[in-house]
Amino acid sequence: MDPMRAACRARRRRRAPWRLATIALCLPLGACASSTGGGSGSTVTASAVQHPMLENFPIPNGFRMISERSYAMKTGELRQVTCEFEGNMDPVAVNRFYREYMPSAGFTLRAESMIRGEWLMEFDSPGERSTVRFRRDKFKTVIVIDVSPTPRGSAERDAKPPLRRTQP
Repeated sequence: MDPMRAACRARRRRRAPWRLATIALCLPLGACASSTGGGSGSTVTASAVQHPMLENFPIPNGFRMISERSYAMKTGELRQVTCEFEGNMDPVAVNRFYREYMPSAGFTLRAESMIRGEWLMEFDSPGERSTVRFRRDKFKTVIVIDVSPTPRGSAERDAKPPLRRTQP
């Protein structure tokens, strides 16, 4: 065998493990991007789940609540909630998720912005206001959901009967 050919074969054999490792690492990453809606042109949206503290409010499947940074209070029909969740979905897919699922939960998108990597979506329903904030934090996406009652004006409040003064 030609010494030049032998040297080329030896170099190819030394590179082969790196090529296999690169392919092995890229395949799962590509699958993750397409399943979460992160690939370009992808329209796959995650399924919605319900969390007991956020009744009738969609949460992307695969996100877990960070209980140390969450609270919820409910009095009758009124609730005040701030919950933080972590998951693997990229922020563009989270934006698409809330655009798709919030109307079916009775919420209307009122405002949307992205400032310094943090996305903000504001929704309201007939009785509540909601803010969904999300950002990428290292290898996770963090979602913070605030839900509060819609402020009512003085004309909308229950009218109290005027006090009657009796004459002495």
